[in-house]
Amino acid sequence: TQSRSSAASDVYKRQAERKRLSNVRVIQRTLLYVIGIAPKIAREETLRRPELFGQYGEVKKIVVNRHVMSSGGHNSASAYVTFMRPEDAREAISCVDGAYVHGRQMRASYGTTKYCNTFLRGATCPNPECLYLHELGDEEDTFTKQEMMRNKGVFQAQIHPKRSQSNNDDGSGDDDSNKHAESLPRPSRDHQHYLATGHHLEDGERDRDRDLSLIHISEPTRPRLI
Repeated sequence: TQSRSSAASDVYKRQAERKRLSNVRVIQRTLLYVIGIAPKIAREETLRRPELFGQYGEVKKIVVNRHVMSSGGHNSASAYVTFMRPEDAREAISCVDGAYVHGRQMRASYGTTKYCNTFLRGATCPNPECLYLHELGDEEDTFTKQEMMRNKGVFQAQIHPKRSQSNNDDGSGDDDSNKHAESLPRPSRDHQHYLATGHHLEDGERDRDRDLSLIHISEPTRPRLI
């Protein structure tokens, strides 16, 4: 009798946990949700280019939603951009969020998704193209709809990582000429080094790199000797 009671309790707990997980959204650290994409570049093959999202790391998948351009008077598209590595996704958000391309200001944040119902039942999902989660996410990245509304500040802070100051060290500003750029801001020097070597710059290397940049910017032009 005790074993039956224990088994029934376990079943109840699994059902309760399954119900809880079916109502949550999990932040995906490799997934970007991007809005404000100019119609001219709102295609997967275009967004993959090295002057756009391709410069931040290996892109796994891009899903473009062009329907918003023809509804509600909007003249921009949105997209989900999936990177292979979380580091690349974070760098992309830092560079893309707030940037202007072809006169449209783009906004980027981490995307969220839910658990696959088949996974929650303890079975193997038969759909290889399934976009939902098939493994448990981190608890700190998991929010119910009520928590997203009630703790809006916490949720927003999680999906919008702070913009890195190092991405703005090239002297670029927010003048009108930048609003019509044809490419996204370049990744930071540290991330460029990471893409090339697989490891980040040491603190000393970062300081030296910044000093050389300042020397290059501030050094006066010398007259040529003939």
